[in-house]
Amino acid sequence: VTAGASSAVGSDVSGNGGDVLVAGGYAAGAVGGSIQLLSGFSSATSSGDVQVLTANSGATGVSGGILMETGSALQSNSGDITLQVGTSFYGLGGAVAISGGAAPTSTGGAVTVLSGSGVTSGNIDLATAAATSTSGDMSLSVG
Repeated sequence: VTAGASSAVGSDVSGNGGDVLVAGGYAAGAVGGSIQLLSGFSSATSSGDVQVLTANSGATGVSGGILMETGSALQSNSGDITLQVGTSFYGLGGAVAISGGAAPTSTGGAVTVLSGSGVTSGNIDLATAAATSTSGDMSLSVG
């Protein structure tokens, strides 16, 4: 769908909100279809944002979760998930922030980084990038 503004909203008369499914095409003997979410380009200023979010919950429910998961592979490698910020040629590079949820009257949400299990488990690498002048700092703090 290409338009100035577009929306797809699920609706259901049974009391539940309707689902919206966006799926790439099936292929029996080749590669299945891809899905791309691409914000709008501006030749003058900023490109648009892409937001993936769930709505707030009602009075007694929980808000919906967000799952990013690649499919399994039987005889080859499973797919990667990459979070990467684009290059800024004359400004500051964009940041990546991952944080657990705040809970002012309870326990805040945890953040877990876990490598994949296997005959040999996967590595976890934390590093600052090489730089032409000064490499960035790395800090680990509590509270």
